[in-house]
Amino acid sequence: MSLLRSYIVFCLVAMTSFSVTATTLPNVKADAPVRYIVQSGDTLWDIAELYLTEAWHWPQIWAVNPDISNPHLIYPGDELRLIETEDGYKVQLQRADRAKGNRTKEAASNAIKLTPSIRSSAKRSAIPAIASDDIAQWLGRLRVVANDDYERAPYIVAGNDGRLLLKPGDLIYSTQDVALPASSYRIYQFGQTYRHPKSGKALGTELLEVGQAKKVSDSGALPKLEITSAKKEISPGNRLMISEERALDPTLFPRRNRSNLRGEIIGLPDRTTLAAVRAVVTINLGQKNGLVTGDLLEITQAGSRVTDPIAGQEMRLPDRAVGNLLVYQVYEQIAYGLILSADEAVNVGDGVQSFP
Repeated sequence: MSLLRSYIVFCLVAMTSFSVTATTLPNVKADAPVRYIVQSGDTLWDIAELYLTEAWHWPQIWAVNPDISNPHLIYPGDELRLIETEDGYKVQLQRADRAKGNRTKEAASNAIKLTPSIRSSAKRSAIPAIASDDIAQWLGRLRVVANDDYERAPYIVAGNDGRLLLKPGDLIYSTQDVALPASSYRIYQFGQTYRHPKSGKALGTELLEVGQAKKVSDSGALPKLEITSAKKEISPGNRLMISEERALDPTLFPRRNRSNLRGEIIGLPDRTTLAAVRAVVTINLGQKNGLVTGDLLEITQAGSRVTDPIAGQEMRLPDRAVGNLLVYQVYEQIAYGLILSADEAVNVGDGVQSFP
């Protein structure tokens, strides 16, 4: 479990003079709160799920308040109000200072608080679109390259004194037939080569960053570097590559991919067998398929095989949807995704597809 996992604190105020029904706007939940006080630890996706049966429709019910600055940024303490408009119900923002003044006039008995935990923050900052902490521990550490690029990359030959287990501060030698043009390098350990589940074609080689090094000299027989940091054990054979900087946009909100894509989950972190909500998975779809960062895909599992009780024939039930995932890092033929919801454990071989 991530140490940075957000705890969600809901403060729901009782329904006012009108009632919210699913028939008013199909995507609005019947029990959606008329007023919601944003809490530290909330994400926009969490709030969208509070109001909508299909959270990705949030932009359709978001009403920009023209009287406030940066109306698309939501901060802890702000108040969200479900308002009635000519186009149906919308959610509108009211800043914390004004909302607090209005709330003092209401009876405390009208507030229903669900408080599993409260995490305070000294600095007031806008809530993120999604809980990115679980992505952050993998973003940048995992890297996918073509197999040929991996084979051509320079690697650690040995430590300065021939030792096999290396640590920060140790001097290392690299291969002599490969130039080192940069001053600093990431050190990568081989992870696995992903292959297409049907054709067996190589889709990319996954590398795991285990440390960093800076070049000391390349004037001798072998280029020399110094290990500056280590995240895991470093040893001869690990590859040296120039940094691939990647950052996740905190305002990134999931959106449905409309390209009618179908693929599979082909990998889980550390080669585990099962995954759940907020786990990272690898899928066999990428840029060549039209996939982009921010796409939301449906996770499916194959229907069970049963026997027709009358005809006696074996048949397979239709595939069933069990959750969804957010694509956050895309390469040519594969991508990484974060599971946002799952009704069942997710496995390698489960399907991913655009929403119907």
